[in-house]
Amino acid sequence: MTQNDPKIKNIDYLCSKIVIIDLMNNSIFALTSKVEEYLKIKPKDTVERVRASAYFINFILTFLMLIMHHAVVSMSPFFLAMSYLMVGCTFLGLLLYIKGKISIIQAFMLFGISNQVILTIRIVILSIVNPLGCEQAIFGNLIGSYTTLIFMTLVPRGPFYVAVLSLGSIFFAGFYDGGVIGIRLVAFFVVMEASLVIMSYFCLQAIKNIQRENVEYQANEEGILKAFHMTKEELIAYLQISRNKNGENYDTSIFDRLDEQTERNIIEAVKKRMGEKRVKHIKMMNVFPDFTKTELEICKLIASNKSAKEIVRITGKTENNISTVRGHIRRKLGLHSDDDLKEAIIKMMKKSKIYEY
Repeated sequence: MTQNDPKIKNIDYLCSKIVIIDLMNNSIFALTSKVEEYLKIKPKDTVERVRASAYFINFILTFLMLIMHHAVVSMSPFFLAMSYLMVGCTFLGLLLYIKGKISIIQAFMLFGISNQVILTIRIVILSIVNPLGCEQAIFGNLIGSYTTLIFMTLVPRGPFYVAVLSLGSIFFAGFYDGGVIGIRLVAFFVVMEASLVIMSYFCLQAIKNIQRENVEYQANEEGILKAFHMTKEELIAYLQISRNKNGENYDTSIFDRLDEQTERNIIEAVKKRMGEKRVKHIKMMNVFPDFTKTELEICKLIASNKSAKEIVRITGKTENNISTVRGHIRRKLGLHSDDDLKEAIIKMMKKSKIYEY
């Protein structure tokens, strides 16, 4: 074979396309990793993050479809230019969103309406010219329209606008000059697109509910932080300390999330509170000299109107242990079975003027 042999030229042409496709795929993978980092920063809430992710996926799919058409399908320069225009409009929406010129919803509207207009024009031209393989080409464009409609389900009013354009092209292809595609195919796409528009309504209602819940959550969070004069990190650290069930096994690294003033205030407040509790404990020991440390603690909780379940949660003991301790207290106080334990404890504490509950 010579260098000018047609077979050699075809092989070189295919190899060059394979290399180009491989390079483009590598670029897409590199872009995807950057997109993942970007999506963690740019979107202001979960709904926008979902929409932005869907738009990036849509752009990649549109780009890949162009590559496949260019490599596999033989198209006229006019239709190829329209395909490039679709990718260009999708990329323009992405670029404007990234630069903050438009919202993600506006980017979707730019993509959806422009792409559907281009697809509609292609279907109309194919229906009028009716070239060889016209039905297959129209079917491929209708699939493209349906795919566009799927992505537009995330955008308010978007599915309606795209569906109107798409249904117009479907009816034109089905009924112009006797129809290029069969009536069954027309009915199939009409039912599919109508169903998708209805489903998109419920999808958008769910998105609205998520947004409303997010707003309420953020408002509640800001209200709590404002009421406690704390940052989010400080509140989390405080809750982790207060809900610790491991007794004295505290993770002191939690304090690293607090600023110096907050940490000092907590330590001073704890010191003061521990002093008050020691004084109360000494007074309780004077009132109930025969009681153990555990019995004194249970007495205080009973007097403060804590239920059995609350006492179990606070002390970390089992119900059987608490029940046993209550029995010991009743016996040491000399109570009968019909005597009220809480009233007896409070009565003795009032006599010593240490009842504050």
